[in-house]
Formats: sequence, structure tokens, C-alpha cells
Amino acid sequence: MNHIDKFRNLLHKTNESLFDVDHWGDLASIQNVGRAVRKQFGELGSAGPGDKRSIGISVLSYSQDGSLPNYREAKYVCFGISNNYGLGQYCLIEDRKLFPKLLTHVDDYKREPRKFIRCYQGLLLGYFEYPGLVSSNLDGRSNWTTLQGYLKGNLKFVQKQEPPSDWSKILGEHSNLLTDTPCLRYGDALLSGDTRDIDVLREKLTLTDRSWVLQEIILAQIEAATKKSDVQFQEHLKQLLTLLEPSEIIRNKGLGQLLQRYHQGLSPSENIELRDFSLKYWGSPMLQVKRQTWLAWVPEPVMKMVKTWLIFRSIEDFFALLAIDGQARRDRLDFWLRYVDVITDVYFALGANARKNNTADYKRIREHMKGQWMSLEGVPADNNAFLMRIGNSLFVEFGQHGNASHVFQFDNLPFKLGSGSLEGTRDELKNVEHSGHQAKMNHHHGWESEFEWTIQRLTGARPAVPSPMNQQHARRATAAQQLPSFSLEAIRILARTHGYSVTDHTTQGGNLWVEAPMTVKEVFRHQLENWGFKYKPSKGWWKEIG
Repeated sequence: MNHIDKFRNLLHKTNESLFDVDHWGDLASIQNVGRAVRKQFGELGSAGPGDKRSIGISVLSYSQDGSLPNYREAKYVCFGISNNYGLGQYCLIEDRKLFPKLLTHVDDYKREPRKFIRCYQGLLLGYFEYPGLVSSNLDGRSNWTTLQGYLKGNLKFVQKQEPPSDWSKILGEHSNLLTDTPCLRYGDALLSGDTRDIDVLREKLTLTDRSWVLQEIILAQIEAATKKSDVQFQEHLKQLLTLLEPSEIIRNKGLGQLLQRYHQGLSPSENIELRDFSLKYWGSPMLQVKRQTWLAWVPEPVMKMVKTWLIFRSIEDFFALLAIDGQARRDRLDFWLRYVDVITDVYFALGANARKNNTADYKRIREHMKGQWMSLEGVPADNNAFLMRIGNSLFVEFGQHGNASHVFQFDNLPFKLGSGSLEGTRDELKNVEHSGHQAKMNHHHGWESEFEWTIQRLTGARPAVPSPMNQQHARRATAAQQLPSFSLEAIRILARTHGYSVTDHTTQGGNLWVEAPMTVKEVFRHQLENWGFKYKPSKGWWKEIG
């Protein structure tokens, strides 16, 4: 028999032993062969043992005596490092003593590379599952960091073994996943909608919904967005908030980053979506009990920015919605907005009508002012009161025309803030006989000068601009001469420049809306008014098109 015949005979025997031709077409045999091929060539997701109960038993056994009698036990323990087992919810990666011991034991299998690789795969899956970047467990975070270095240090050894596997190749191409900034490289692509890298990672590295990678890529997008221009950043803001909504683990960190970047902008005017998202998860920064929550994630100036937004909104809500005069009394709205930087606290006392009104605007007011509003008693059902603190003085304004404004020492009041209800009578909000009463001011002709003088006398505070009206008329006339002609493109550019969005309902027979508050910058407001836009409280600016 020559060499060729010997080789042919050897191939024939090999084929018979591998594929068992007597069972070709049998489904079970085909599945067995498939499993054998996957076992030999490997994908990360198919490499793990399927018996979850056995994994749990092995991990708990290891936690008791720290021994791994055979490869099977070692493999099972590797695949169970990040899960909780038993009544005590034991998690191996959070074990300061036994987890490092496991890595030492796995190291011994390098003499049998295939066994080492299987253990490596289990450790890798656990690495992706355990939230080591955010875990509050110090031992867990420390062990996770150790595991990161172990996986990175042994990656080349794994890649050298034959036959090569797809998952180890992909891991090598994305070795950033084993660094302190694992997902930053994906931020820009994901912002633009390119998910190809993440799709490959999910498939080849079997990333589950538990994986911190899927959380970190959200933070990577936020990081990428914060490096863009103000306009580009604001274009991505709504999308990023939507991503953060279900992500409880990273929501606080991500929100903090967005707020701080927004504060750094050239014009950090009120952003309604960012404001409402912050209130939903952190509460109002006007409440003392919420200050620590805010300051845990953002510095004081950023918290003050949002607090100022709320004060702006509260002033607007009161004088444009809760006050009987409504928008016809724009003078009081304009006056108090000039003091927004020195107003440190605001409170509402709501009459019966405002408390019972369940339209969207009134619900929002009660929600935003939670902890800061009380019932107003002893007055007509349609009256409300607005209380503003400047320094050690509390200024009380009533919504109903004809009511004077009263000022009290904040630390010497004839009523108790937060008590649930206030009396809009001579016993409380109008108590001129009380020792803490400082002033009574009427809204007669030229009242602004009297109010300015009284505020300065009592608190030392001056308005942010020198005059509410006269110096603005010249600026308005000049600005009006420079306004461009109205077009859909012009309003979109203008709104985007100031950080607001435009919604066009005209194709459905509706109006054109600019989602911005009344308290926009003066030049922006005059352009809107010049183009025929009108303001609707809490909704924005609207214009009817043809």
C-alpha cells in the first residue's frame, strides 16, 4: 500500500468516526455534531454550561470551603461569579478573599489551554455582567478591577490558541472594553445612529440586557454630546434624556453631566425637558430636603440655575395664569422677573378654584411646587397669593386686582409656611399689626418706583436691569428694524440658536409652535411678537399660518 492509499484509508476511518454515516439525516445526530463544532471553534455565548442550578451549587460550595476539586467545578464557578445565590444572596466577585484565589486556580489551567479558555470565557461573561463601574460594594468594585486586568493580561494567550475564535478576535479589536474608559469610542457613532459596533459586540460577546456595556454606551453618547457646540448639544438633549429614562443605574450620573454641560453654555436659558426630568428624579431644588440629592451630582451653581428656572416659571405661572388679571397685568410679571436672581424662595397659596382645577397647567403647577404650595383660605375662591423671599423679607402678592402687597420679616411671621393653609386676611397675610410686618404697598400709578425703593430699603437688593420700561423702548425700536422676514426656516434657525424646538402642526390644520417659556431673552421675544406669535401659558408661542 503506497502513501496515497494509506492517507485515503485514514481519511475514510476519520470520517466514519466523526459523522457516524449510519445516522445521517437523524436530527439528534446533526445537533450533536453542531454542538461539537461550536465546542471546538466556539462563540462566547455558546461556551457556557447550561445547567444554572449546577452553577449555583458549585459557587455556594466554593464559598463554604474555597476548594475546586476538578475542572468542571472550576468552570461552573467561573460562569457564576457575578450572580447572587442562596438565601444570603452570595456573590463571588464581592468576596474579598475567595475571588482572587479563584483567579490563581484558573491560572493553573494554562497547561491545558482549552480548559483555560473555557474558564476565561466564564470570567469574561461575569465581567460584562457585574456593574463594577458603579457598584456600591467596595470589594466588588476592587475585584472587578482586578478581573479587568486579568482578562486584559491573558487576552493574547487566548488569541494564540488554535483554532481561533470569533469572540476572542472581536475582543481584541475592542480591547477598550478592558480599560478605564471602555465605551468612549462608540459615543459619536451612536449619536449619529450608527450601531454597527454595538450590534457586533452583542452578538459575538453575548451581551445581555444586564451588561454594564449597554449602560456605558449611553454615558459615552452623553460624553460625546458634551464636546459639541451649544446648538449641536441641545439638538441631542431630548434623545439623551429618553435614553436615561429607564436606566436607573446611571441616570443620576448622566443627568448630572447634561446639567453641567448645559450650565456651561453661552445662554443657559430654561430648558423645559431638562427641567422636568430633573424635577421628576431629584425633586425641586427649592426644597431644603432635596438639596443634598442635587449637590451629590452637580455643583451649587448648576443647582441654582435650575432653581432660577423654577422661580422664573413660578412668577410667570402666577401673573399669567393664577392672577385674576392674567396677561393683561404684564407690568407685575416684568417687574418681579427683574429680581429673579435675588429671590431665594417662592411659595404659592392657592384658592379653591386653583386647587380643584385639573387641567394640565394647574396639575403641572401643583406638581412643580410640591412642598411649596398651601391652601389659601378666607378669600374668594378665585384668588391666589404669591410669596417671595428676598433676604430676610417675605413679599406677598395677591392675584386679585385691588389687593395690596404686604412685606414681613421672614423670621417673624404671623403665619407658618408649610402649615397646609394660610389665611388671606388681617389675621395672617394682611396682618399689618403684627410685629414682623414691614410694609404695605399698593399698585397705584407709578407703583414700580415705590416697590423698588421698598425692596432696596428692606433688603439692599436692586433689580437686574435699571428700569422696567423706559430704557427698553429704544432697544425694542432698534431691534424691530433689524428683524428678518418671517419664514419657516427663519423661525427654526432662531429657535435652534436659543435652544428651543419648533413643532409644525399646520399640515394637520393646526398652528406653528415654538416650545419656549414667556421668559425668553428680550430680543427673541420681540422677534416672535413681531412675527405675530402669541404666548399661551405653559405651552409656548404659537402662530396661525394661512
